[in-house]
Amino acid sequence: MKKHLIYHPFLYSLYPIAALLAKNVGQVRWSDVIRSILIIQAIVLIFFIIFGFLVKDWQKAAMLCTGLALLFFSYGHVYLVMKAWTISTLVIGRHRYLIPMFILIWMVWAFIIRRRILNTRTLSIFMTLSGFIALSLPSIAILSYALQPGQIETNPQSIEFIDMNVDDSVDLPDIFYIILDGYGRGDILDEFYDYDNVDFLNFLRTHGFYVADKSRSNYVSTVLSLSSSLNLDYLENLLKKMDVDSDNEKPIHELIKNSLVVSMLRSIGYRIIAFETGYPPTVIDNVDIFWDIEMDPAGGMYIDTGGLLINTFEEMLLRSSGAVIFLDSAFIGERIGLLRLRDPLYALHRQRAIYNITKLSDVPHLEGNYFVFSHVLSPHPPFVFGESGEQITPDRNYALADGAGVYTP
Repeated sequence: MKKHLIYHPFLYSLYPIAALLAKNVGQVRWSDVIRSILIIQAIVLIFFIIFGFLVKDWQKAAMLCTGLALLFFSYGHVYLVMKAWTISTLVIGRHRYLIPMFILIWMVWAFIIRRRILNTRTLSIFMTLSGFIALSLPSIAILSYALQPGQIETNPQSIEFIDMNVDDSVDLPDIFYIILDGYGRGDILDEFYDYDNVDFLNFLRTHGFYVADKSRSNYVSTVLSLSSSLNLDYLENLLKKMDVDSDNEKPIHELIKNSLVVSMLRSIGYRIIAFETGYPPTVIDNVDIFWDIEMDPAGGMYIDTGGLLINTFEEMLLRSSGAVIFLDSAFIGERIGLLRLRDPLYALHRQRAIYNITKLSDVPHLEGNYFVFSHVLSPHPPFVFGESGEQITPDRNYALADGAGVYTP
């Protein structure tokens, strides 16, 4: 009988990664995904080899491996749905109930494969084809995004380079564009969060700041607002041929990364400083000075991550899989080093905000004139500072969710 290559264990283990990436495409760096792919494929290969030696049949070993992968990567989703289910006062969505159930399902699957399946070739071909089909769905979405044009034709009547002739004798000031994402007006903070911000606002006024008491954002989204403000116009004027129903955000990200404001200021001798924001669409790294807490030798003074750091994508992947068992278990997690996988993400988010604000004080000591772009993802959720600025860690998966996802009136 002609043999065929076995792909389905690797296809089914790639699917959760591709599906998660497709759902968050444009918000996740490609580099954040590579480690997940390599580690998971290596683990699948190890299990495949172990099962092969145990059952002495590589086709059946692959099926056992695929079944285990399907159960492992579906566990987190089932747990998320069932943990709110109750029968009377009994919460059935607990690991103590789900783990035995999933083990039983896999044992039944293993029994069927070992004892009942005679024609392994037909089933293996079916599993391979279905694996390819399943993987193709998120892959199409990812490929579609990757092929979307990043450049757009702008409206020349809107983006007009302003001639900024400046006398060389003029002492130009440093310019700071600081966005405290999600920071509400005084009346909004008082109404929805019962927080009186009057003292701080009065402090700003007494130090020469203008406070816009009735201000509103020009757009409801960070990337829309920043792409507009950094190019001194509204998006309908900036984008000439972009359909209003388009889901292609690449041109908008491009307006942030290569903005009119930066070009104009460069033309009169300004140097540009930007920060790693933790949110890829607002990272402007084609600058003269790029500050990143994770790359700054002095940045470590701000970070306490418990010695283990994963990226946001990996944390979401782990939470949607059987790894959530270890993340939720202090006893197991402490012994295998997974106990604080969630906390470091919140710690980095918190300390990045502190670093990005504290680092601003270095600018006046630099030679030359600088335009500083600092997008700080705070007090935008997740909320990592308490009422008095103390450290807090939300009891939920790390995510840059909008306030609507965490606020309940």
